[in-house]
Amino acid sequence: MAANGDEAQQSVSDRVVADFGDGYEVEAIAARYGLTVDEVFAVVRLELGGAQASGPGLPAAPVWPPPAYAPPAADPYSPPAAGPYAPPGPYPAPPAYAPAAPEYYAPPPAYGASGWEDEVTDDDVIVAEYGEGYDVEAIARKHGIGVERVYEVVRRVLGEG
Repeated sequence: MAANGDEAQQSVSDRVVADFGDGYEVEAIAARYGLTVDEVFAVVRLELGGAQASGPGLPAAPVWPPPAYAPPAADPYSPPAAGPYAPPGPYPAPPAYAPAAPEYYAPPPAYGASGWEDEVTDDDVIVAEYGEGYDVEAIARKHGIGVERVYEVVRRVLGEG
């Protein structure tokens, strides 16, 4: 168009057709002029060749008024009917994960002397293990007695106490 004021006299439909002819996207044209995509195509169709005009790149004329949508056949929130492809059953619960064991597990400390005088211990085994150089705390844990009790047994059996 010439710069003699004809641009100011252009109608919206002329500008829509011009933008369409310049290759702008239909969505952009619709947004620019506040139209829907179908309205842009309708304007182009009317301006270029009447209501029945069609051509390359132009979709078929939309049906007016649009057909009514049928209501959904079933409740969308109900489970589908069991057919040849039934939905999967409930999923199994995930396995319970045990916490990772520490690299070194220290057994609980041995209990001290219980105070029972009739406590049964194998005095000879305790003395033999002590004589072989085993750790006194290990001997006490093995026999379920306190460290002091190991020393008492050793002194008593060896006659030092």
